[in-house]
Amino acid sequence: MSKEESFIPSALKAIGSTPLVVKLPSSIPGQVSGGDLELVEERAQELVQERDAFRADQFQLEANSRAHYLHTGPEFIKQSEGKIQGFCDFAGTGGTFAGCAAALQLLKGPLKGKIIATTINDSGLKYLSTDLWK
Repeated sequence: MSKEESFIPSALKAIGSTPLVVKLPSSIPGQVSGGDLELVEERAQELVQERDAFRADQFQLEANSRAHYLHTGPEFIKQSEGKIQGFCDFAGTGGTFAGCAAALQLLKGPLKGKIIATTINDSGLKYLSTDLWK
């Protein structure tokens, strides 16, 4: 495991969590495929059943993008005093991108900009760019 890959488990351990690493037999280092996500989802569901646990599934919950629409996007606007010329996000679940993009589209005025999202290969969303302000 690389130093970068070991950071998250180390950070989780520091707050008392027990991280579990799912072995991905067909995984290409540095890439996550739909098959990899299916294996992780399968293991997560097993753990939910075994431990009678709750799982906050950011891939499926509408609240993921809604939280960014209600909070993250408006915070960007507030801190920049509305002087945003563009927004670029590396999308994982797409929640941050979707929520912030929707909030930023509420900006009115003479501003022009772009919203750009990029993501890893094989995740469904490879590259998306749209006019931010019309």
